[in-house]
Amino acid sequence: MAWKSHSIRILVLEENHQYFHVDCQIPGRNSFILTALYAKPHHDYRQQLWRNLFNLSQSISNAWVVFGDFNDILAASDRIGGAQIPYNRIDWFQSRIRDCGLVDMGFKGPKFTWRGPRLNGLRRLYERLDRALCNSEFLSSLSDCYLKVLPRTNFSDHNPICLQFHSSHSGDVVKPFRFEAMWLEHDDFNRFLSS
Repeated sequence: MAWKSHSIRILVLEENHQYFHVDCQIPGRNSFILTALYAKPHHDYRQQLWRNLFNLSQSISNAWVVFGDFNDILAASDRIGGAQIPYNRIDWFQSRIRDCGLVDMGFKGPKFTWRGPRLNGLRRLYERLDRALCNSEFLSSLSDCYLKVLPRTNFSDHNPICLQFHSSHSGDVVKPFRFEAMWLEHDDFNRFLSS
């Protein structure tokens, strides 16, 4: 997660190996809670992540957005190529989102955010793993916010994602956040975040 320090104040509320949970203050806007995450691609880790998110959801009454690499797809249309579509995992993911009172924010930009390898003669797999989910309070109080999927870079198999806000005064776009899941794995990331 990266942001412009002159345009936003961040207070870290909680962090662990899969997410940062922060309070965000942008001048002239309602404050909100943001959880930037990387869901590890193992079932047990994802189960724990969603237990944590559910617990967080029970104590949040103001605007909340959760964004990052969920390592799951929300619908069959979020995937092309590869082997059979895992409908049971889609159902499980949808259920966790509902349990937390979240909805998908949609996006602007490329549909698929991850490009997988070609395996066993199958077509290359493309999936929309990176997304933003939010609660109804976020939708109503920060309705000008949207998720922008940026072009994929050469150093990652994921497209970076960016929360963007339209300025109510000039029509300009304010871009306070960028997120690339691999940043969470960098040795100096926690030191950088706290400085």
